[in-house]
Amino acid sequence: ERRTKMTKTKVILCGPGVGKTFLDTNFTNVYDFDKNTLDYKWERKGFEHLSDEECKGLPNRVEKKNWFSKYKKDMLELIKSEEYDVVSTLVNEELIDMLKENDIDFNVIIFNPKKEEMILELKKRLSSRGNSDIWVQNSITYVENLYQTHSGEDYTLILNEPTYLSEYLEERGIKLKSK
Repeated sequence: ERRTKMTKTKVILCGPGVGKTFLDTNFTNVYDFDKNTLDYKWERKGFEHLSDEECKGLPNRVEKKNWFSKYKKDMLELIKSEEYDVVSTLVNEELIDMLKENDIDFNVIIFNPKKEEMILELKKRLSSRGNSDIWVQNSITYVENLYQTHSGEDYTLILNEPTYLSEYLEERGIKLKSK
């Protein structure tokens, strides 16, 4: 049984294509911490002209040392600041452990990879935003692994219909404030 401190901020860890970036782009009370992952993780030298989506999955990138420690620390500070109603990020075991260690309530939201229509929806969403075929396939494998690891957990919501994170939040009474 999880014990959690209630914070004003709702923390959502999402698989790809669920709508983290859309929320961050369109609403003032939502912060997608995942949008910073590339900046935390990779040196951009030689790739400055590419968008984040174009950079995903490129070979020959150089990883920054100890990037994830800073990522976790900064994300935890943002959550505790309660500056945003919602903070979203990627699904990662270390992030889940960090949230549990700090007694912070969270949800994991992923597509159901057992439903072909959901895989097709994921492919459509990722391709439409400019991700490479390799990135799309890696994302599907990632979602399948997330499903195996987290589908039985009380904090996990499996999307069986092609809905978006914004719909999930609104259904739970979180008022999204348009930019």
